Parts: sequence; C-alpha cells; structure tokens
Amino acid sequence: MKELPEPMPARPGASRWGRTGLAALAVLAPAALAASLDPAQPYWTPVRLAWLTGAAAFALLLLAAAIVFRWRYRAVEAAAQDLRRLLAEKEAAERALRESEARFRNIVETAEEGIWTIDARGGTTYVNRKLAQMLGYGEAEMLGRHLFEFCSEADRQAAADSLERRRLGVREQHLLGLRCKDGREMFARMSTSPVLDGEGRYAGALAMVTDLTDHLRVEEALHAANEEWQRSFDALPDYVCILDMGGGILRANLSMLRRFGPVHGSLIGLDYREVYCGTSAPDPQPPCAAVLSGSPAVCLETELATLDGWYRVCAYPLTDSRGRQCGAVSVVSDLTERRRAETERDQLQKQLQQAQKMEALGQLTGGIAHDFNNILASIMGYAELAMGMRGGRTAKVPDYLREVLHAGARARDLVAQMLTFSRSSRGERHPLQLGPLVKEAAKLLRPVIPASIELDTQIDPRAPAVLGDPTRLYQVVMNLCINARDALPGKGRIDIRLRRARIGGGVCQSCHAAVAGEFLELAVADTGGGIAPELLGKVFDPFFTTKEPGKGTGMGLAMVHGIVHGHDGHILVDGGPGGGTVFRVLLPPSQGGVAPASAPGREPGAAAGGPGDHHILVVDDEDSIARFLGELLEGQGYRATIAACSREALARFREDPRAFDLVVTDQAMPFLTGAEMAQAMLALRPQLPVILCTGHSEEVDAARAAGMGIRGYLAKPFTVTVLLAKVRELLAQPLAERV
Repeated sequence: MKELPEPMPARPGASRWGRTGLAALAVLAPAALAASLDPAQPYWTPVRLAWLTGAAAFALLLLAAAIVFRWRYRAVEAAAQDLRRLLAEKEAAERALRESEARFRNIVETAEEGIWTIDARGGTTYVNRKLAQMLGYGEAEMLGRHLFEFCSEADRQAAADSLERRRLGVREQHLLGLRCKDGREMFARMSTSPVLDGEGRYAGALAMVTDLTDHLRVEEALHAANEEWQRSFDALPDYVCILDMGGGILRANLSMLRRFGPVHGSLIGLDYREVYCGTSAPDPQPPCAAVLSGSPAVCLETELATLDGWYRVCAYPLTDSRGRQCGAVSVVSDLTERRRAETERDQLQKQLQQAQKMEALGQLTGGIAHDFNNILASIMGYAELAMGMRGGRTAKVPDYLREVLHAGARARDLVAQMLTFSRSSRGERHPLQLGPLVKEAAKLLRPVIPASIELDTQIDPRAPAVLGDPTRLYQVVMNLCINARDALPGKGRIDIRLRRARIGGGVCQSCHAAVAGEFLELAVADTGGGIAPELLGKVFDPFFTTKEPGKGTGMGLAMVHGIVHGHDGHILVDGGPGGGTVFRVLLPPSQGGVAPASAPGREPGAAAGGPGDHHILVVDDEDSIARFLGELLEGQGYRATIAACSREALARFREDPRAFDLVVTDQAMPFLTGAEMAQAMLALRPQLPVILCTGHSEEVDAARAAGMGIRGYLAKPFTVTVLLAKVRELLAQPLAERV
C-alpha cells in the first residue's frame, strides 16, 4: 500500500490573493474617495466614483473568493485526514492478519499430528507437512486427490461411512487404515469434524491424524506378552497366587483355581489363610506371613493337613516401580509324590546295599568259618584238657580256662565284625578315626584273601578324623579290597593306605567334578593287570562287571560311589593296563573333635560294697545261660530266682511286685520279648531296676532301652566283671529310687 501524503499546507496563492485584495481595497478606497472629492484633479467626479466603485467591487470579489476557497480547503483537508486514518487502520489489520496467518501456518506445519482438510466431495484441499511425511508423499502430491485414494482396501467402506456422518454434522474419533506411498499400511486415529460455509452448509471436513501404528504394535506385543505370561502362569503345576499386603489374593493361576475354586468359587479378594485352611488363623503358610512382614524370600517344606500331603511353601516379596513392597507371591509345590518316590528309592537302595553286603559277606563265609573252627578247636581242646586234669595236675586248669576265655573273646569280636558289616540300618554320622576301622576290616579280610596275596596296611597316626557312618565306610573298605583281590591272578599284593593328602587338581572318576584341597585319603592299591582306558569310565556303573557270569553282580564299586559321595567325598583312579590299579577315596576332614573310646571295666558309679539281702529275678529262655547267671549271682551272695519263660516271670512279678530288687532279662524270647516284659513290669513299679541283655536286635538298642525306662543294657557276650559292675551300680542307688 502506498504511503499517504502529509497534510497539505495553506496555498500561498489563495492567501496572497486574499491579502492583496484587502490591501488594495484599504489603499485604493480612501485614495479614490479623496481624489474624487479633490477639485484640483482634472477628473470628473462621476468618473472618479465609477473607478472607485469598480476597484471596491473588485476588492470585494477577491475577498469573497479567498473566503470561499479557504472554507473548501479545510473541508477537503478533514476528509483527507479521515481517509489517511482509515487507510492506516486497514494496513494495521492486514499486518495483524498476515502475522496471524504466519503463526497459524507455523503451528500447523510444526504440529506433531497430521492435519487434513477435504472439500464436500472428499477431495484434499490441504495437508500439513507432518501428514505428508506420515504417508511418504509431498504436500503438493496430495492436493486434489480423493480421500479414498489414501485408504487401505479394507477401510474404504469405513471411510465412506465416516464422510456420511460428517455431512450429518457428527464429530467423532475413529481408527482408519491408510496406505502409504511405499505400500506400507498405517493405522491412524482420526479426530474429525465437519466444516461449514458462511451459510451453514456442509463444505468439507477437518481431521487431526495421529499415527498409532507403533502404539498398536506395542499394544499387540504387550497383549501377546501378557497372554504368554498368563499361559505360563497357568501352566505351572504349583499353586501360585499374588497377594496384597493384607494377605488378600489378587491373582491365582489355573492350578490353584482348579484345586480350590470348586470349594471357594472366585478366589480373588479372599485371604490366603482362609483358602488354605478355612480360617485366618493359625497361619498354614508361615513364609507368607514372614514376607508380608518385611522378610526376604522364605521357603519351607512342611506337611499341610488341609491338602493331605507334603508341600514346599515359598513366598517372595513383590515390589512396585519405586521398589516399595506392595505384596507377595506365594508358591506351593506338591512334594507328596516326590517324597513317596524318594522313600521308595531309599528303600530300594537300602535293599540293594543290603543285598550287595550279603554278597560280600557270602564271599567272607569261607574265611569266617575257618576262623570259627579254629576258635572252637581251641575252646574244645582246652576244655578237654581241663576236664582231664586229675590229682596234682590241676595247677594248669586256670591257664586252660584263660585260653578258653581268650578264644571266646576272639569269637565275640568276629561276630561283632560280621554284625557291623551286615547291619542293614544306617548309622548316625559322627567324627571318627578310620584307622581302627581299617585294621578291623583287614583282620576280617585276611582269611578271605589267599595266602599267596600279601595284604599290608599303612596307617598314618596323624591322619585326620572324618564325619561319617562307620558301617558304610567299613563297607567301602571291604568292597575295594575284594575288588582288588579279584583283580589279582592268584598272587600279588594289596596295600591299604590311610593318610592326609593335599590334592592340587584332579577329576573325580565317578562324578567327574574337579577335586582340590585337603582330604583324608583311603587308598587301596593292587598289583593286578590294571584297567583298560575304554573301561575306566564304566567301572562305577551299576551292574557293570568284567568278571565271568555268576562271579559278580557289578554293584561293588557302584555302592562305593554312592557311599563316598554321600559323605561329600570323591574317588580318583590311577593306573593303566599292566601297571596295577589304585582307588583313592578322598573324604573331607571333620572340623569337630573325636570322642575318646571308653575302655571296658568298672563303669562309673558302680558300687564296690557287698550284695546284702537283694533278690534278683533272672529271665532267659536259654536254660544254660539262665543257670549260669543264677549260679554267678548266688555265688556273689545274692538271692536269685530263675525263669525260662517271659510270661511265667511276669506272672511271678505280678504276684508281688516288691519281691524283687532287680530283673536281669534276655531280649529275644518267645511270647514276650525282654523289652515288652520290662515295660509291663515298669508299669506296675516304675522305679524297678532292669538289665536288658541281647546278642543282636534290630528292635532295641541302648538309646531305645533308656527311652523305655530300662536303666541297664548289655550286649552279649559280656564278661562277668561287666555284669556284676552293672548289678552293683543299680542296686547301690538309694532305696527310694528303686521302690
């Protein structure tokens, strides 16, 4: 727009003419009047008056013209000023409009959403840069093209329906599939509204377009992940539920719903204690209560009566996005079948171990029979010598009887070794020195190993103790030595070594784990033909044997593997073909001390005084033993009553429970065992002293006897000294304790 000219100043001509006219009038009028009246002038007075009148008229005309011109100039100047003001306002409005349009265009072009306008026929009238970028077009490419050209085939009908609703004046949001220039499909949220012309008629539509493709893909992925999580959650066989801080169930898996749903219906919102035991107390799942109180993860194996079985109950804290605990996850695993299977497996393993021990014991039978025959020959020989002594030759009888006692002690020790090896029950582990155990095993093995095979033991007195079960470790020594014997071709050497060993690096032959550290090493070496490399990895496999059919079950080394690893140990095997074999059993040293062995003799608390007037009831179904005990006690000044039947002895005791001061009974008897008879007597007289004697019993030992109230326990065969010491000990107690 052109700039307006500045306001026009008063024209100099008009002002000058006005001023000239007035001046002329002022000058000429008096002069003309004076001249006309001057008689000296040579003019006629009428002429002079006419000239004067014309001059005056001319001056008046000039004055009138000046006045009119000045009035009109002021009107024009006012109109010009109004026009300039209007033009300035218009220019300001146009400038503001241009600035507003620039701002609007900047907003539209920089918007994060696409903007799309169409006319009444659906043709594109405007798209912003964002929308063009979304679809991969240039802005000019889209102008004039119909909406349907950019819709996916599946959504064209939806687009047509949407346009129809715009014609009806409906505003709405809807999803629409759009086809990009490169063929990709874009899912968009369309916020659409109709556009009306100045007369209120439909002129097109405006749409705000948001690309939801990535959002929908994330939602689909999230939905798929949630479904996968739910499938995994429901696939767990354990009972799993998510709890709030109050113990209410927020979510439960399918296993839990199937188990408890038929009883409780919907589990959501129920207290977990109510679900598991029907009440909120006591808590059947202490781990859950602990975790909800702030403890870390807790697991417990327990028997749940409400679920009728053994279960592993675990609880884990659940935290929110800020790391604050918002609940807990409870996992209850059914261990009933596993426990049952473990019990069956343990039973089968025990049976297998016992069978293998019986097999080994069978191999020892010949040597044991040889030793027993020697012992019996000694006993019978010295007994006959003693019986044949007459007259003054009786001086050697005590020596012969001592030899009989010595042979009996050897027989007792041999029986004890056999029982230790054949015992089927598993002993308790405790710190022990393996030296005496190895020596006993070597004694028992010596008769079984041919004389042509040397058997040597090397025991380091500084060897550490181990935490172990002596019965099972005894079996390890026996099995390794028998295996070494079978590897020798009729002659050779077997060495048993026991020492402390430091292993710098090795691999266990049976479990293939790395081995390093301080160990107690039990090594059994032979000078046989060795083991072929291809067989070395199989020697600990159950039922694997290189022996001829009928000469081995293949369980000896398998049992060694099980026992050694049950003691947290390992096995190294050295040697190859032709060089002999060394089995090195490595056991971790015990950290605790070893209890000293008690020597036989008088026990603490044994009374040394005389028998007094004490009445003792002796019960044993073996008549010779009963008569021997009776004569022994009577020879010490006691009164003894002998009964060969437990029922007969119990009947006598019931007649007068206070008639006897002490009862000495055998364990294995018909009708009632010694323990059963003693319990019946103790029911009548709780403080009655009882000594239970047994050769071998799986039903009762010293601890079980003490638990029954039996204060004396002796293992047969026992010496006279031990028996009398126990009798004196029990009878020496105050009378009030025995009544």
